[in-house]
Amino acid sequence: MGKHIRKRRIGLGLMQKDVAKIIAVSECSIWNWTHRWKPGKRYLPKIEEI
Repeated sequence: MGKHIRKRRIGLGLMQKDVAKIIAVSECSIWNWTHRWKPGKRYLPKIEEI
């Protein structure tokens, strides 16, 4: 999941702070999702929109 988020973010020319704003989470959450943990199920619909 993290690789997908990062690849899509970069493909769209977005920075982590941009994605964080769209999903309404912190930049730290985006970093954690791309490096350590999976996002919570409640964030999946927003992630899929990106």
